[in-house]
Formats: sequence, structure tokens, C-alpha cells
Amino acid sequence: MTLLDPGIMQVDSILERRSDDTLEAPTPWRQSGGAATVSTSVRRLLFVINSLEGGGAERVFSLLVNHIQPYLNRVEIDVLLLDDKRQRYEITAPVGFFCLQSDGSLWQSALRFKYFLDVRRPDLVISFLTRANYLAAAFSRLYGYRCIISERSDTSGRLGGGIAGWCKKRLVRSLYPQAHSVIAVSEGIKQSLATDYGVTDAAISVIHNPCDLPHVHQLAQQSSAMIQNSFLRNGCILAAGRLVDSKRFDLLIRAYAQGNFTVPLVILGEGPRLKDLEELANQLGVAERVLFAGFLSNPYAVMARATVYVLCSELEGFPNSLLEAMGMGLPVIATNCHHGPAEILDETIMPAITGVHQARHGLLVPAGDTNALTQALQLVLTNPALKASLAQRAQRRASQFTMPATIARYAQAIKRQLAADNQGAR
Repeated sequence: MTLLDPGIMQVDSILERRSDDTLEAPTPWRQSGGAATVSTSVRRLLFVINSLEGGGAERVFSLLVNHIQPYLNRVEIDVLLLDDKRQRYEITAPVGFFCLQSDGSLWQSALRFKYFLDVRRPDLVISFLTRANYLAAAFSRLYGYRCIISERSDTSGRLGGGIAGWCKKRLVRSLYPQAHSVIAVSEGIKQSLATDYGVTDAAISVIHNPCDLPHVHQLAQQSSAMIQNSFLRNGCILAAGRLVDSKRFDLLIRAYAQGNFTVPLVILGEGPRLKDLEELANQLGVAERVLFAGFLSNPYAVMARATVYVLCSELEGFPNSLLEAMGMGLPVIATNCHHGPAEILDETIMPAITGVHQARHGLLVPAGDTNALTQALQLVLTNPALKASLAQRAQRRASQFTMPATIARYAQAIKRQLAADNQGAR
């Protein structure tokens, strides 16, 4: 077992190399559309992310790229993926589209990103996810571009412990403060970056994820084979996310079994813990009432037929699925994890809670508390008046996170950096 990616150990040396190095060029990146020439009459923006394989960050990234051009003047946009993985989200805007095919390696990502910058020379780089953020910040001084990085989830929790986690956190502390602007997806993440990672408070702005309610409701009307499933005939308990440890679907299955609920449980998503979760459901005697439906490109038709939505994670950023379920008019239950759920459901950073807490727009339970989650499910499923009240308040809250408002805030952040770049050039 490798405890430390060699890329992490060697990244400092490569980031210090200059454009006149005599390194052998890496395998050329793949280009999918977009002009190859650099226009001098407009500003070039580069949006960078690890991949568009799936997840909330990838979805927001694609929405941003697809909708931001009308908010900006005289810009050309390139989109760069570090890894060549199956794309769950489509880029439909007229952009240059490139993939470095780095296969998850920080070392290869750094090499190929450097050579990409040699050719494309952006004026501003906007990055999502940690590896892309490392590179965007690290090369900004060498290539003279402005840099906006976006932190999407709980930094400390996501990077983990051990030697590898320590090295990754050290890179965050060393590189994130070099960015000209850091966008945090929640106030909790902003506090963590300022307190634990040395990013100045003035450099951080909070831009919440959007909820594109008109599009969500439109997709909810579409038919699919999934909505004919007998599990959805009389409603269901619904959860969604990547099947990984941090999402704690094991907690939900245990709470479901403990409550002996007759309404079925439907879990949307793919991931490495599928077999473990299936085995757990079997051991607890609820396998016949639990459906693992996999990844759905359109989950909203299923949401429209659900009874309650549950988010049971140990850590989050600002969960899109929770917002979208609220926008569909579902009562919601969420763990009070770092960071995001409490800011959505109670408009604050909630301190530690015990038992079931009735927040302004949904129910909160302590992270990892099976008994509290069971009790919260019982409250919603047995109290029609509470269910209706929570659903109404959830939908009203979700309507505050509109697409135009979010895109406009990103556009303002971009304009500020382009204006600062112009002033610096004078």
C-alpha cells in the first residue's frame, strides 16, 4: 500500500521550474473543439476542474461555464479537465475544451498543466476541487495570471489523516493563500480556510450553490423507466450521493432498519461501497425494501414521487441534492455535519446539537446518530401536519438560491480580478 503519492513529494520541485526548462514534453493533451489560436482582442478565461465524472462540484462547474458568458464582455473561455473520465455533465457553451489525461496524478497534472499554460496563456484561471486549485494557485505567479480558486467541501475532513493527509493539508496552507481570490461555498468553509489554512478573510467570499428550480421542475415531468418501479408507487425515503464512506449511507440503512418502516428506501448513486451497503441491508433484514438505483442523469422525476429526503453525510460543502429536494417540495432531514446543511436549513452555522432539532426549514440530527435519524424519520412519516409544514418551508427556502443570482456573483468576482489585472498592467 502506497502511503504517499510520489506526486505530492515532488510537486514543489516542478512548480519552481521555469518555461525555459529542457524537460521532455508530456504526451499532448486531447482537444475537443475550440479554436487553437489565441486572440489578443479579448481576455482569456480558463476554467479548470479534475473531471466532469459526477458530483455537486462538477454540476455547479458545468452550470457556471454554460451560463456565464452573457454576464461578461470580451472574453474567450477555455475549459480544462485534468483527467479523462466519463463525463456526466455536458458543456454546451462555445468554449475551447481540453483534457490533460493525467489519470489522477498530481505529478502528471502539474507537468501537463505547465505545458498547457505555455501554449494558451490565460489572463484569469478559475478552478474547482483541490488538485485543480493546487495547480491554479501554484503557477499563477510564474505565468502572471489572476487566480480564483473555489473550495467546495470541508477541507480538513476531505483530505483525511495520516502522512498523505498531512502533506495535502500542507499544500493547501502553502498554495491557497497565493490565490488572488478564494470562493467558499459556505460560511463554515470560509471560517475553516481563514482559521486553519492561512487564507486572509479579505480574500475569501462566500457564493452558495444555485438551485435551478425551473429546470428541476421541467425535468421532474419527464418519464423514465425508473419511475415505473414499484418502489415508488406509494412514495419512498430518498437519499442520493456517491457511495463512499463520508456519505454515511450505512447510517441511513441502520436507522431505516431500526425504525422498521414499511415505506421503501431508495438510494441514488454509484461508488465503491455499493456491495458493502447491499450486504448491510441484507444482514439487517431490509434488503427487499431497499433499492440501490445507481446514477440517474435525471433524478428529479424520482424526487417528485418521494415522501422525504435524507442527507446523512459526515461532511459536506453546500449540498446541491438537499437544495434540489427542497425545491421539489420535499420535507428534508439532514445531519448537522461540516459544512452546509445547517446553513441551508437554519441560515446559520449550528453548534453541536442533541437529538432531533427542528430547524427553520427542515430537521437536523447529529452526524453519526442512528437513533436521532430514526426518530426524525418517524416524526415526518407519522405526522402529516409536520410533513406539510416542513415541505412548504423547504420549498420557500430553496427558492432563494437562484441560478441568475449565483452566476452574477461569480461574474462580479471575475470582473474584479480582470480589473485588478488591468490596473497592475498600467
